[in-house]
Amino acid sequence: MKWVIEKNLVCPSTGVCFALLSGLKNLRLVLFYQGEYFLRAGSTLKTSEFGYVVNGMLRNIKVIHFLPFNQSLWQTLEEKLDCPGNKVALLNECDKKRKCVLKLCPYGAI
Repeated sequence: MKWVIEKNLVCPSTGVCFALLSGLKNLRLVLFYQGEYFLRAGSTLKTSEFGYVVNGMLRNIKVIHFLPFNQSLWQTLEEKLDCPGNKVALLNECDKKRKCVLKLCPYGAI
């Protein structure tokens, strides 16, 4: 099945990422995942017998959970997750870097 990533969020204290996926017939899901690859808005995600394919490339993604999309859940995640990249499209420096468990900033901050 093919999914399009609409939005994404990161939890810097746990390293869990969240992606809002859109599929057939406007089916929308919230994906909880971890991995070395960050799902960006506009990317495509496909499931295969070998794993997860993002934009045509097999990627190492560990799926933690799926939930049906709920606007209030997504809004709560946006409000509570303390990552500056979740709110700012272009981020050069991050003042939360000391508390972040991610080795590489998915938003490109130093």
